[in-house]
Amino acid sequence: MQQARETTTQRRERRASAWGLSFTWLLVLLSMQVVAAVGAICWLIGAAVARGGQSVLHNQTYLTQVLMRRYLGSVGWILIISDIATVLVFLAIVKGRHASFRATVGLRRFKPLLIVALLMLGGGLSLILNSGEQILTALLPVANSSSVLDLTFNQLFTSIPGVLSIVVLAPIAEEIAFRGMVLGTLREKLALPVAFIMQAVIFGVIHGNLSQGVMAIGLGCLLAWVYLRSGSIICSMLVHFSFNGTTALIALVTGSAGAGPLLLWALLLVVATGLFVGGLLWQLHLTRKPKPALAQAPTPGIGVALTPSMAPSPAPDASPVPAPAPAAAPVPAGPEQRPLPNPGQPVWYPTPQEPPPQWRQ
Repeated sequence: MQQARETTTQRRERRASAWGLSFTWLLVLLSMQVVAAVGAICWLIGAAVARGGQSVLHNQTYLTQVLMRRYLGSVGWILIISDIATVLVFLAIVKGRHASFRATVGLRRFKPLLIVALLMLGGGLSLILNSGEQILTALLPVANSSSVLDLTFNQLFTSIPGVLSIVVLAPIAEEIAFRGMVLGTLREKLALPVAFIMQAVIFGVIHGNLSQGVMAIGLGCLLAWVYLRSGSIICSMLVHFSFNGTTALIALVTGSAGAGPLLLWALLLVVATGLFVGGLLWQLHLTRKPKPALAQAPTPGIGVALTPSMAPSPAPDASPVPAPAPAAAPVPAGPEQRPLPNPGQPVWYPTPQEPPPQWRQ
């Protein structure tokens, strides 16, 4: 039965529903971080009031220096709480829809060799972006400006909770949220390219600042492509692990040993490009789908009945072969047409007036 064509009104309603769903996911993800941050601030202020009384609320130096330093030191724990709450909320949403969490987010098996290719892909991309940033910072000193968010992001890698939240928990929670739920639900209402771009934009906006947001949009496109190509969200998690882990390692090295010479970053950029391209080609090779086998014509006489459609057609220029003439019916042998006797027997042809020899007396 042919499916009814979608009308213009239905198409507009579907697109409006998709936009509303996108903003809903964005608000849900932002609210997790805002609630965790506000809760941490209230807890720090309450602890300060419990120690020093309400007079600390009127001390501007305490609020801008001491309290801010303590807040930055607890950002790692804030992100851990936010990541765990995000996973629990999406788990509750899936259970509320009476769906399977494993099938919704795409927890499927994949080839073990794909792990190496995915780690090369994420680590190579992180080295390319960080090397390019260091080269631009050395060539353009104006670009060496830091904001509060950048300082907070760099300070995360100096604490164990920060490294745990960025390298381990963030890839798990963000892949379940963006690639598993956001991309999965938007694909039900929009075309795949539109859903692909929208989930990447939401992924960039959630990071909070311009530099990380633009980088996150590109990373979100790569992670969504890996997820769709492999069919498993674990593959996009591995790329995310590798990317954040390499970024944390570079931040620790540059924070302790300095930026380093420009030539070193240029060589690292070349090596990172080769690593990224190699991981990309390997990943394409391992996730390549086999070509379907061509159907072979059945051989007549081997378990297959020859139908008129299987019969070979004559050549266009060949003359038709005449049908053979029907065989003549056999004529019964009469008195004049007797079979020849065997050799050695006498030949006797009876006449109508003479009886056979065995009747003679």
